[in-house]
Amino acid sequence: MARSALALPGDEMPWAGKLAICYLPEPRDFRTFVREVLREQPERVHYRLNSEAPLLVTSGQAIGAATEAERQQVVLAQVAEAFLRGRYPQSQFPAWLTGGFGRVCLLRADGLKSPRYAAYRKQVLQLIRENRLKPSDLLGEQLPERGEVLANSFVEFLAFGPEANNFPALLSGFRPDENGQIPSAVALLERLGLVGTAFEERWRNWVLGKLPAPKKDPVRK
Repeated sequence: MARSALALPGDEMPWAGKLAICYLPEPRDFRTFVREVLREQPERVHYRLNSEAPLLVTSGQAIGAATEAERQQVVLAQVAEAFLRGRYPQSQFPAWLTGGFGRVCLLRADGLKSPRYAAYRKQVLQLIRENRLKPSDLLGEQLPERGEVLANSFVEFLAFGPEANNFPALLSGFRPDENGQIPSAVALLERLGLVGTAFEERWRNWVLGKLPAPKKDPVRK
């Protein structure tokens, strides 16, 4: 899923060699490894994608991930995030974009007719019926309540829906300019015409099936 959205040709990977995934579900083990081996302050997940030995370090911890199976799903979504970060190593993305991309790639990997994808679609439709959230609500400092569902849908719209052709330009736009400045998500989306009442109405219509269906992912043989 991530490969098709990022237009990675053939078997090309966005890093050198094979990605090693260090999954440390015990919080103490995770914190110790990050502090003593990576020499960084522990965060949700750590990526070392530009080295000769690319690495992803995670505990799989996330809100709502209470079981081992749920934590493993978190890890798989983080692997999809790694494709995004590896493909655009200089870009600095907002959390709603990276998180939404990872989660929606995982959902779509199950199939558009799978129970998990159907449950996710039901959540998005509920948001639209309530008319309480819209994509521009993602652009604040913090995600709103149920913001993850909104982020998943908006990123799916951008990466796999009718705006897919603009997705690479959006991702490239988060690179620092010659002065080291990174445009805000608001400024970048405005420049690409990906905000505004009419655009958000287009997202709603797409979710409701009034626009072309999501771009089909290539069938793996």
